[in-house]
Amino acid sequence: MKKIIIIDDNTQELELISSHIQKEFQQTSLDVEITSLNDPFLYDFSISYDIIFIDIEMPKNGIQLANEIYIKYPLSKLIFITHRDDLVFDSFQAHPFQFIKKELFIDSIAQTVRALEKYYILVDKTIEFKSTAGLIKIKVNDIDYIESHNHRCTLHTKNNQVIIWNKLNEIESMINAPQMCRVHQSYLVNLTKVSHLEQNGLYIQSHYIPISRAKKNTVKESYLQYTSDL
Repeated sequence: MKKIIIIDDNTQELELISSHIQKEFQQTSLDVEITSLNDPFLYDFSISYDIIFIDIEMPKNGIQLANEIYIKYPLSKLIFITHRDDLVFDSFQAHPFQFIKKELFIDSIAQTVRALEKYYILVDKTIEFKSTAGLIKIKVNDIDYIESHNHRCTLHTKNNQVIIWNKLNEIESMINAPQMCRVHQSYLVNLTKVSHLEQNGLYIQSHYIPISRAKKNTVKESYLQYTSDL
């Protein structure tokens, strides 16, 4: 059972959004429980929600609330609903799953729900690699990034590094997941782990990863395609 909460201080818009979200999830393989909240100050931090749809422009700023939620529940999937596409990069710290523009909500929500369904199918996907320690298995979503250097690759997770013998092109094909993005000839990164994006690079935790000049536009487009429907 996936717990979902929808937060919007506009009661009329909240009812409309909730109705469409309920309808779309009924067409998926996910079993869900949906709650609506029109007062962000009453958010219950004792409950761990799997999926959170949150308006940005509220008496309590949606990005601020999302950051607080992310600190306590980093695995929750946050979807921002907003009229403001200029706020995309302000929200990186909360690691949003997607953005939806309010005026395009009805046309966009089906795609977002399908992406969530696909995510939860992929989240337990396990890949097998040849490493210096023998064959290892790792969940795709546990990967922060993979770096190629001197004809070998180093797979980085939050607390570990593993040297693997597959080529980066082979690894990219093996993983075949929408959250994994080739940002440089030598780097494959998990977009859900990006904490900060700059013109020439990005950060995952405290690690700086360069973005090649040829891939700058592609990386930005990939991030927006994966995290938004702007």
